[in-house]
Amino acid sequence: MDVWADKLINGVAGIDPQRRAELIKVLDIDLSWRCFCLMRSRWTLMC
Repeated sequence: MDVWADKLINGVAGIDPQRRAELIKVLDIDLSWRCFCLMRSRWTLMC
């Protein structure tokens, strides 16, 4: 499973784009960041 910060942040519907942009700036979120996770078993992820 590949998780992108951009997909997580922009995947939430109904958020004011200006507010989202301000939060990204204030929290210094790198939208190109990603986390690749491997599924070890049915219930756990290894990131």
